[in-house]
Amino acid sequence: MLLDEKVEVSLGSRRIKYYESLGYEIPKYKDKQNRLKVKKGTKLLIDIKDLPFNSNLEVNVKCDNCEKKYLKQYYKHTKYNDGLDYCIDCRFQRSKITNLKKYGVDNASKTDESRRTLSVNRRKDFESVKITFEDMGYTLVDKEYVRYDKPMRFICNEHPEIGVQESSYDTVRKGHKSCSKCYYESRSGKNSHFWQGGKTPINHHFRSEIKEWKQDSLEYYGFKCFLTGNKDDLVVHHVVNFSNILEDTFNELNIDVKDSIGDYSNEELDLIKETLINNHYFYGFGIPMNKDLHYKFHSLYGRENNTYEQLIEFKNTHLEVS
Repeated sequence: MLLDEKVEVSLGSRRIKYYESLGYEIPKYKDKQNRLKVKKGTKLLIDIKDLPFNSNLEVNVKCDNCEKKYLKQYYKHTKYNDGLDYCIDCRFQRSKITNLKKYGVDNASKTDESRRTLSVNRRKDFESVKITFEDMGYTLVDKEYVRYDKPMRFICNEHPEIGVQESSYDTVRKGHKSCSKCYYESRSGKNSHFWQGGKTPINHHFRSEIKEWKQDSLEYYGFKCFLTGNKDDLVVHHVVNFSNILEDTFNELNIDVKDSIGDYSNEELDLIKETLINNHYFYGFGIPMNKDLHYKFHSLYGRENNTYEQLIEFKNTHLEVS
């Protein structure tokens, strides 16, 4: 059960527009050019109902089973659309309720039909594992997923000359470098391939830092293409363009955009990464799309200032129904 009625949020440029559109008055001052500005670090107290449904802001909740009070990310509260919350000790209570409604038993494995359903779901898990490896730049050689800690064979797309390597899904899921050469380069500072003499594009570098958000987006939508419902060759589409979120991040932190990654300190990079990820969750999950359809969408609508309405129009008008 949600306990908070109001929460305090930090303001970036797009958040300012969002909350102003809801009628909130945000304090501003005039700069030397007589332009209205919002002071860096300004926070706003809002009604909990005005928080985006997929925000990762932590809110106070009470377990609906044992009544324990604890903090929980807001999107995890809204995820099931039932208004119920279960602490880590009672988390299986939700599964029991769901199974009773869906299968008529408290454990899905108790019926033949549910066993078949679970078997299908286990097979589907391979697709999510495959996407996780692909996000890290790896192509799976194995065609079956057994368990999270079992080594799986893969080929690094960046270093195919090394040949087949092995890593567990759990290691890759956590974002750890599993390719031996990638790992070496990530520990070699400015002499590494990644730094390219300090000329690595800013955009490219920070795109590699949002893998967890991509994975959460895929999980939220059940690893299905928003347009077709299929699960093949998925990518994650930004409803708010990545470049816009990155720009807001720099503006929020009052950090200048420089020519290359090599021009930033490690402390600045860590701060930008943390804020960028938080802003991604604030603007909401990305939308899974088939890779070819994603390319077709941006061919029609460009790659700047895209909107959710464009996506709906693409789905209804331009998508070829087979």
